[in-house]
Amino acid sequence: MPLGSRGVATEWNPDGLNAKQLLSQKYNEGSKNPRSTVFGYFYTPKVPLSLGNTPLPEQVFKVSRGFDIAVSITNPNDDDTISAGRFLPYTKLAPKLDEIVDRMVSTPSIDNTDSLKSARHRVGGDIIRVVSGAEIKGHYTEEEWHDLAEFAMVIRADKARAPNSSRYYIDDNVRDYSTSFTERFGNGPQSLYEGAPRGGAKKIKERQVLYVNFSDAANTDTLSDVCPKKPSRKQ
Repeated sequence: MPLGSRGVATEWNPDGLNAKQLLSQKYNEGSKNPRSTVFGYFYTPKVPLSLGNTPLPEQVFKVSRGFDIAVSITNPNDDDTISAGRFLPYTKLAPKLDEIVDRMVSTPSIDNTDSLKSARHRVGGDIIRVVSGAEIKGHYTEEEWHDLAEFAMVIRADKARAPNSSRYYIDDNVRDYSTSFTERFGNGPQSLYEGAPRGGAKKIKERQVLYVNFSDAANTDTLSDVCPKKPSRKQ
């Protein structure tokens, strides 16, 4: 079974594409072929540290046909194979991120997260880092890392559907620390993020912008590690 891309040329990935390019390619190939059920298997390129400063395990995902595209996190078996779990929608994943935020606020010394805004900033930035393969800044429990990585891979799937909406729509919603993850992604049709409800792929495709002439997004969290200032009153 071929397991995802690190930008190295293999029989499964002859062009040596990185994970972003490979998922987009596999998605486009699969969407044109109704007989294709599995688009690929992908690793998390980087892993964070635990609350005790030890590396957490790598996560592997199965990307397959769903309503449009479905992402399932896998679990290791005793015989060194993997089994994919059930696909979880944003309504199931987003509240878990808010639980991570609450935990970070309760342990502010670990990640400099002494408010809801700063904790959301940390989690949102790490989601983008997981997606882009950058080094992850925050510290997480093993369960939190599982949930964060799964959410990030669903975001990666949205970027495969609509690559030109990534920087100025998808990433902006991930980074928006003024609202909870549940408000943005977990409220079904009432979610602030238009890609969250079933059928939302069409909506994010409509958000695509050819941003080649835009100024560089200097506020992207992968480029800046500056957390928002602690507010004057409790959030």
